[in-house]
Amino acid sequence: MAPTRWGNRAELRKIEPDFEGLWGDITSTMNWCEAKYEVSPYFAEFWNTISNLAMIIPPLFGIFLAWRDNMELRYILSLLSLATVGIGSWFFHMTLIYETQIYLKFPEPELFQTAYGLLVLTMVILGFRSMQKFKACKRDRMTYYLSLFSYAFGFFLWQIDVRACSHLKSIRSGIGYPIKPVLQFHAWWHIFAGTGTYISILYV
Repeated sequence: MAPTRWGNRAELRKIEPDFEGLWGDITSTMNWCEAKYEVSPYFAEFWNTISNLAMIIPPLFGIFLAWRDNMELRYILSLLSLATVGIGSWFFHMTLIYETQIYLKFPEPELFQTAYGLLVLTMVILGFRSMQKFKACKRDRMTYYLSLFSYAFGFFLWQIDVRACSHLKSIRSGIGYPIKPVLQFHAWWHIFAGTGTYISILYV
């Protein structure tokens, strides 16, 4: 969805007429496809928020295991980085205020989406090279491909959310629970991207 800067409640009500929430005006530079404050007044985007648990709980558990097993610091830092992304995304989707965005100095989200894409591509290439170099066993190769599939499938679902948002909103408005949350494809992106990243760290 194209970046949108919302500055006041009047503008927001034109898009989300049922808006009523704890955090005040939505000032983020991105308008995601989930209806605002639909589930709870404490969460601007409930499903996009809680789906970040996939990026928080597994790496925190992994940090405990790495510390317990006296593993190298780089593994703990990798897992901590993933948990930090999940926590940051949690606060962003929970509040949708500009101050919770990571790109405060450069508000153009395309810059950071491109940078993120390049980082993921680098991770994929380096993982493949290491698999070839060290002649990974079948189990390790499957771990690598599982992380790759998780990322790719999550990205595919996110693109549906971006490109078919109006249709998804129309479908969601006509169905109830428990099917409704299943169509929150940006939330699924969080789950599959977080899982893919965690698995890629396990592969290392």
